[in-house]
Amino acid sequence: MEQKRCKNCNSIIDSKDKVCPYCGEKQKEDGCLIGFLIILSVIALSAFVLFILIAVGAFIL
Repeated sequence: MEQKRCKNCNSIIDSKDKVCPYCGEKQKEDGCLIGFLIILSVIALSAFVLFILIAVGAFIL
């Protein structure tokens, strides 16, 4: 069982809890941020590769 700390009261709770059993504060999910960062990284990497291909003349627009 993985655990984390409540963002409000700092109590140790189960990582799957959506609401803290001690203070009742709703817990935010971090999954959206990770997904956003992955998508942003893929876009940045694609732009970098495209820039390199254009710079060496291997890709003509």
